[in-house]
Amino acid sequence: MPVITNVSMTADLFDMIGFIDLRKLCNNCCNCVYHNYPFVRVIKRYRNPNATVMIYDSGKLVCVGAKSKNDGRIALRKTARIIQKLGYDIKLHNLRVTNIAASHNLKNDLNVEKLMNQFNWSSNYELEIFPHLRINCGNKRHITLTRKGKMILTGVYTRKALNELYEEFMFKYFDYLINK
Repeated sequence: MPVITNVSMTADLFDMIGFIDLRKLCNNCCNCVYHNYPFVRVIKRYRNPNATVMIYDSGKLVCVGAKSKNDGRIALRKTARIIQKLGYDIKLHNLRVTNIAASHNLKNDLNVEKLMNQFNWSSNYELEIFPHLRINCGNKRHITLTRKGKMILTGVYTRKALNELYEEFMFKYFDYLINK
C-alpha cells in the first residue's frame, strides 16, 4: 500500500476587519519569512507537526508538507490562533484537502517503454526532458513511475480514493510492471 508523503490543504480566515498586516505578523512570530515576490505572503514553518503554512493578506491559508489531514488541520489552527493573538477578529473555516501525494516502492525494475506503449494515449515519457513515465488517470489524478520501481500517486483528496487508484492500477497493469 502507498505511504502518504504530503497532504496539501487550504483554509480561509473570516476576518471582520479586512486585510491582515503581514509585516506585523512576521515581526511578532518566530519561524516566519516575509516574501513579496511574485506575490505577498508570509511563510510559517512548524516542527510539530512538520508542516509549512503560507499566509496571504486576503486571509487565505495554504498548508503543505503535512503527513496527514490531522497534521495539516493542526498547523492551520495554530496559525489562526497566532493571528487571533495579534488582535484580529477571525474565524477559521472552509478547511479542505487540495491534494494528497503518496509513494510506493514496487521493489522491482520497470519496463518503462512497454508501459508507455500500453498507455500511449494518457502517458507522457520523454527520456531527455523528464526520465519518468507520467500516467494521467483522469480527474487530475496522476501516477509517476520510475525505472527503479518507485510509484508516486497524486491528485486524490482522501485515503480511500488513494487506495482505489492504487488497487485499480495494480489490478489492470501488474503484468506490465515486471521488467522482462
